[in-house]
Amino acid sequence: MHKFLLLCIFISTVHGFSDFTASLKFDKKEGVVTEAFILSIDLQQIKRNDVEAFDIMIPPSEDYQLNLLDTIESKDSYARTHLHARYLIYPLREGNISITPSVVVKKASKEELKKFVTGSADELNYLQTKDKKITLKRCDISVKCLDRNVSLVGNYKLHYTLDKKKISSGERVNATYEIIGEGFSPNFEKLFDFDPKITIFTDKQVIDKKLFHKVIFNYSLSAEEDFIIPALKLQAYNPKTKNYYTLKAPEIKVDVLMHDLVKKSQNLQDNKINFLPYMNYFLLFIFGFAIQKILMYYVKNKSHKEVDLLEKINKTKSAKELLQLLLVHKAVLFQKDIEKLEKILYHDSSYDFKKIKSELIWNYKNDTGYHDSILD
Repeated sequence: MHKFLLLCIFISTVHGFSDFTASLKFDKKEGVVTEAFILSIDLQQIKRNDVEAFDIMIPPSEDYQLNLLDTIESKDSYARTHLHARYLIYPLREGNISITPSVVVKKASKEELKKFVTGSADELNYLQTKDKKITLKRCDISVKCLDRNVSLVGNYKLHYTLDKKKISSGERVNATYEIIGEGFSPNFEKLFDFDPKITIFTDKQVIDKKLFHKVIFNYSLSAEEDFIIPALKLQAYNPKTKNYYTLKAPEIKVDVLMHDLVKKSQNLQDNKINFLPYMNYFLLFIFGFAIQKILMYYVKNKSHKEVDLLEKINKTKSAKELLQLLLVHKAVLFQKDIEKLEKILYHDSSYDFKKIKSELIWNYKNDTGYHDSILD
């Protein structure tokens, strides 16, 4: 019985003042570091003669993170004000944490309100209020540390997508990782440590809506040889179920096809060393035949490719759009242009999109070697 009474006093505290009543209530009395606590505050005007408004203030602290969840203000049949407000409190340390809200009561008589409403444009009237700051009683919560190191506190899920696992040298593979759920906002600067040989373009998006959070990592990756996207494991804790869980994404191997063909040819030569001279003659014959076919196809389709690519470049209207077009058409040949466009996307003001586009079109029309390489 005594424990029940203490719990009621802790969770819900109602204070009476001469002008209003105040009720403060936490949704729970104890939890873990960075778990969401919801503090509800209800203020109810008592007297009928005056018009009152309430401003709630909760002091900032290094002990917790504070976010306003919602507020609802209403009037009863006697025009008395009722304010309901909810706050998200995320404790940032263990131990007992105290929170002492205060409220500013703004009071105006009905006569003053009448003057304010009926004031003319020539005589600008300001509503005269009598403000009084009142400190409410302290609220306490008990916070513990988790017995494991975790990256997430809340109910989260991990989704990932990959557009392809095989690319040609110079092409890019696009991977997306999304962390979605409710709880303490995820704080990740990066998810992976990639091999330095991989060329990486990264974009991060964060969406926060009260308790809901979504973090999106977009990766565009390329390399001259096979590479690995590392496996991902994020340790997490769900305060509602009081369970630990792990968000996982597997290791992904990306094959770079041109490198793979060379490797297979080398393995074939090692395994059949006695047939090396014959194999070389055969490969030379196949290579010469293939070159002849490629040249015939090149001459036949060169004009069409020139017009098609030039029209696509002319139609681009942004650095992002032009970057995507160049990545599709042999990214290695456009490497310098791609680097400039990526710097624009990183807000580097020293490069101008229109100038890069004009230089690219001029080179395309006038530089024969550059032009022919593009259409290979």
